[in-house]
Amino acid sequence: MDTFDGKADESKPGFLRRCFPILGWLASYNRNSSAGHAVAGLSVWALLTPQALVCVASVRRQPPPAAALHRCQLCYDDSVVPVEAEPLDLGLWDMRLRCGQCGTYREVTVSDDAAERYDEELSHGMAEIAAAPERAERERMSADVRIFVAALEHDLIHAGDFASG
Repeated sequence: MDTFDGKADESKPGFLRRCFPILGWLASYNRNSSAGHAVAGLSVWALLTPQALVCVASVRRQPPPAAALHRCQLCYDDSVVPVEAEPLDLGLWDMRLRCGQCGTYREVTVSDDAAERYDEELSHGMAEIAAAPERAERERMSADVRIFVAALEHDLIHAGDFASG
């Protein structure tokens, strides 16, 4: 900026330098260190770009139409469980939920009906989990019986193999 006497006023930077301070920094930039700065810039870009893409993708992704309390709003996994639940007035429940997959928490207030449906879904899921070891044990025992029968049919074992001796 020029003053009334025709000299430049250095104390007041121009509009561009106020909006873009880098223009002032570039004048004193040491060009010998530009290779190191370029490597540092590329390193930061390489680390942050994939994270930014994942973030944008998760924000743009819409929850499935059947999304409910058991489904995480961040990763959409169906392993959300209640951490706390307390009844409120007027048939409402205040619940704190945690996703077992990504570990995020969320607080929700739901109606009695929604809480009851969620409880039924949880009970059904827990029954499936409890039945899984029993089902696996039955399958293992069935395989053992098939092997035992095959060994008997091929005369690989005899009754004397089981006599105490």
